[in-house]
Amino acid sequence: MIASALWIYPLKGARGVPVTSAEVTPRGFAGDRRWMVVGANGRFLSARTHPGMLALHAALRPNGLRIEAAGHDAIEVEAPATDAPRRTCTVWSSTLDLPEAVDARRWIEAVMGPGTALVYQPDDAHRPTDAAYAPGHEVSLADGYPVLLASETSRQALEKEAGMGLDMRRFRPSLVVDGATEPWAEDDWQDVRVGEARFRNVKPCGRCAVTTFDPDTLARSDEPLRTLGRIRKVGSKVLFGANLVPLGPGTVRVGDAVVIES
Repeated sequence: MIASALWIYPLKGARGVPVTSAEVTPRGFAGDRRWMVVGANGRFLSARTHPGMLALHAALRPNGLRIEAAGHDAIEVEAPATDAPRRTCTVWSSTLDLPEAVDARRWIEAVMGPGTALVYQPDDAHRPTDAAYAPGHEVSLADGYPVLLASETSRQALEKEAGMGLDMRRFRPSLVVDGATEPWAEDDWQDVRVGEARFRNVKPCGRCAVTTFDPDTLARSDEPLRTLGRIRKVGSKVLFGANLVPLGPGTVRVGDAVVIES
């Protein structure tokens, strides 16, 4: 098996950026989901409630972020200083004090609506993963875990069951693996080595309505959730992909061998 694609998502909820290599940090791939849009109440915004975020193009810059949105001039923002004023923000059950990119406020409000703001997770803003599955680990502003693995073999099996093409971008993976002999084999992988880096598979990934949006047109349908509900439902969740935590630093590259160690 090989790593056939790597993705980072500089801005939570926005389009992903394909990369040929990524540095693995305790929170996931370097640069992944350290920026976030919040509402006036400090709660994160995502494509679940604001599907237009899937059309935002966000790219890392040496000390910040560039964001493009249709109908607006692009904006380049520097990461706020560590000692900048902070606001209380929530990501699911996590509460963090994060600095706001104040210079971007007018632009973000024009794109995302009144009262919205762009915030950044500095290195000193720690967010633990769910201790029930990954005690002692931390995560960026991703929904729950540092790295999401998806299998091409499983995607192809899902396409066959659904009777339609399903672009892998719907599933917003960090790491795409090609060459698994069986669909859904990733459910049983434990320790996974990719190039220089090692990861532990802590749980399958429960999927949400974001997967139902076409990544190019943003048109919405019932798939793939309808088919996952038929073939991959466990309790109240429908599953696709595996949540990983890093077991140490390293670099992963497209084309790296993927070895299942246990």
